[in-house]
Amino acid sequence: MNRFLQNGVLLLLGWLTVQPICGLAGGFPPNHLLATDSSALYLIDPATGNQTPIASFTDAGDVVYNPVSESAFVVAGNDIVQVTSTSAGYVSSIFVHDVADLQCLAVDGFGRVIFNEEDFVRHQLWRANLDGQVTALTTSDFFVPRHMTYGRDYSKLYVFETPANRVSIVDSSSGKISSLAGGLDFPPGGDVSGGGDLFVLEDFSSAKVTRITPDGARTTYASQSWMNFTSFDDLVYDDGSGVIYTTSTSGLYALNPDLTSRKISQGNGWYRGLSMIRPGLPVLGDQPRSQIVALGTPALFSVTVKEDAGTSYQWRKNGTDIPGATERLFSIASVEAQDAGLYSVRVITSGGAAISTEASLSLLQFSVAPVVTLVGPVGGKFRVEFKEHVAEPNTWQFLTDITTTSTSTDVVDHTATNAPQRFYRVLPMP
Repeated sequence: MNRFLQNGVLLLLGWLTVQPICGLAGGFPPNHLLATDSSALYLIDPATGNQTPIASFTDAGDVVYNPVSESAFVVAGNDIVQVTSTSAGYVSSIFVHDVADLQCLAVDGFGRVIFNEEDFVRHQLWRANLDGQVTALTTSDFFVPRHMTYGRDYSKLYVFETPANRVSIVDSSSGKISSLAGGLDFPPGGDVSGGGDLFVLEDFSSAKVTRITPDGARTTYASQSWMNFTSFDDLVYDDGSGVIYTTSTSGLYALNPDLTSRKISQGNGWYRGLSMIRPGLPVLGDQPRSQIVALGTPALFSVTVKEDAGTSYQWRKNGTDIPGATERLFSIASVEAQDAGLYSVRVITSGGAAISTEASLSLLQFSVAPVVTLVGPVGGKFRVEFKEHVAEPNTWQFLTDITTTSTSTDVVDHTATNAPQRFYRVLPMP
């Protein structure tokens, strides 16, 4: 049994601290940065460089913002700590306790926290619901993952492995693991743009930011004198401006789309984690509902969401996108047998994507079987035979032998459910 599991239930809420931040309203300001060094979590305004400590830790590491819970999650030694904003300040509490060789965190489209746990040098990924339930995300192992991040539509989890020097992908629907890029130069972190390009830090022989396209093609995006990365450094990509924010041994920097750069903050030592407070994910109201329908009848699935101007939809069947199904409502005019399955919808806004629960479409199963009624004395013995066409000679087939138990005995022909017609005869037996 894993140390952070007890009968499948998360161990949480080990301690509480409150650190008021003067002049700061409740909530995490959008488009600000969260960064850690070994002793604290900081809220950073990238425009001004103002850096405010909001929580203190021992041996802090990776940080990720969770737009579903509107809180931050921080690696603190072997614990995962949740930091929540209140009117009085920021409150920290242990979320997951005592995880072996905890390195990195990510948050999926449902707000579940993804984390690694070591078994010798191999690492398995786990998923913690906000209600306290922990389940395994992968059964396969990773070789020392340093960082994880989801794509904007949450369909893929990117795992950065060192010293394996590769980026692997976990498919959110199937759980299948594949390799996007190998032979990288000690990749400690990276992020995915809204267009699907992955930006990766590399630093062993030459410090640089590499761009990897969805098909795995890679180019050097930037290499500048201030770039000197450690295993703790990370970057985030801002879709609104195209700016890459990245930590380095000399501080926190902004790398602009024209490849000019500026230093945002010196920091109090080497940064250990970086995350961006992006706008919240779509908030789904009514989820698609399961239904049972008859062949040839219509079916309709729907979802409700607090829309903004950029909301789009993609309906899926059994985890695969349905071409052209990009409206809030998805209908099937006349259901056929192959339409049965599990349906969900991915809702995408400027803040990211959320996937609905799956709703099943099942077919109403019914059949009509003919009944032969035998009328006569109790104890009579009869053989019932049938054929498909009355004019065909010598084609009678055996159905059953029966001894009547009443003056009216029914014989149900369950083999005739798919026959267009059938004729019967009853023969007395000695």
